[in-house]
Amino acid sequence: MLQLRKWVKPLVITLVVLAVLIACFTFIFQAPYTFHESGATDGNFSRVISSVENISAANPKINEIAVLGSHDALSDAIEPSSEIDPAEQGALAKIAPLVAGMQYRYSVAQDANLAVQLKCGVRYVDIRASYYQGEWWTKHFFLSGKLSGYIMQLLEFLADNPGEFVILDFQHIFFGEKSIEAFMAYLDTVTLDGKSIYDYVYYDADVKPFGELRYNDVCQDGKSGLVLFYFSEDKPFDEVTSPYLENFYSRETNVRSLWHNTTNESSIIRQINEEAAYLNSTDRYDDCLRINQAQQSFAASSIFSALFKWSLLKIAEDYNVKLIENENFSEWLSVMPVFMVDFSTSTKGNFNTRVNNLMIKYNTALCANG
Repeated sequence: MLQLRKWVKPLVITLVVLAVLIACFTFIFQAPYTFHESGATDGNFSRVISSVENISAANPKINEIAVLGSHDALSDAIEPSSEIDPAEQGALAKIAPLVAGMQYRYSVAQDANLAVQLKCGVRYVDIRASYYQGEWWTKHFFLSGKLSGYIMQLLEFLADNPGEFVILDFQHIFFGEKSIEAFMAYLDTVTLDGKSIYDYVYYDADVKPFGELRYNDVCQDGKSGLVLFYFSEDKPFDEVTSPYLENFYSRETNVRSLWHNTTNESSIIRQINEEAAYLNSTDRYDDCLRINQAQQSFAASSIFSALFKWSLLKIAEDYNVKLIENENFSEWLSVMPVFMVDFSTSTKGNFNTRVNNLMIKYNTALCANG
């Protein structure tokens, strides 16, 4: 009996420790809370491009103009109960119910809808979409909102802000029973006052190489304008038969964007510096849109770290301001003028205001020299 009692205390302690660990990991995997601060909504930077002194006279190339980019820009409407993207067929989709909270936290990359992001200075929009049950949806592992709603927000912004341009980068499109031709035709059906996104494209991509595209080509006669990219995954770009293809540049041949796939802060800085050094050493990508894809992410090798980074929004609000304070930030802009991040509207460390002012300062110098 005495020997049995000797085992009781260690057993109880072990069971308590196990219960605590199970409770902790259950919370980590299931909690839907992102624990981030509220982002900017005031729209102080609706005229972040058109307010740049001398921009029309200098007429800089589009790929030289510094802009704020939004990674997985249309993921703000994702909820813990959202449907899983039909394109997701891998292991994560199968175990999603077991890690629902964590998967949600690492799917929501932006805190605000497109209307707010555009008013807060975003000019490069990373768009992912899927066809599901008769509708086109935006996505990031989960379905977010209907694409038509976001396009209407874009059209309203363009109608109200002459001299501004927005770059739309369509990639990772899941067509279901549809096709790229059907998708491009669909985009012409979403209209505001009779105008679709194609009415804001004034160039012909078949005639005007992207590397020669300038501000006045995009914002013709002081109007607002769009630049469209498409990443063709289902068929080669030149085999797309849509009459709307003349509005799109091929992402494969006209965009340089290296994904820094890590949650480690020092590693991402090292990778950005290495990419900047490489771009400085070659003219191979001089005619491309060069993107500093500076949001942190995680790979299988760093999944343990990702457990405790908590969410994309939390990571971004803690780290975005460190990026713009980096001593090499101006050098990064000179070779990668698109600065793309998660939580583009973050106000922690006054990020959104500071990054937009840095873009304006950079573009003012560019136009003064141009």
